[in-house]
Amino acid sequence: GCKSGYEVWMNKKLRMYRMLAGFSQYELAQLLGYTRGAYSHIEAGIREMPEDMYSKAMLKMSARLKEIANLLAICAHD
Repeated sequence: GCKSGYEVWMNKKLRMYRMLAGFSQYELAQLLGYTRGAYSHIEAGIREMPEDMYSKAMLKMSARLKEIANLLAICAHD
């Protein structure tokens, strides 16, 4: 079926955050209990991700982004 604008946006957001956090598809898939292929299908919009898994993915990525921000703050003080 045709994807809604919201679904397309969610897939793009997932990919953007994954890349910003420095995760490969394989790494994030492993953290979430997916194969890389299944996760790739989620980002491509072929497969849907349940809302609870989407929340889990966003939490993992935001934690990684906070780690990166903390490292940058430490480096900025040196």
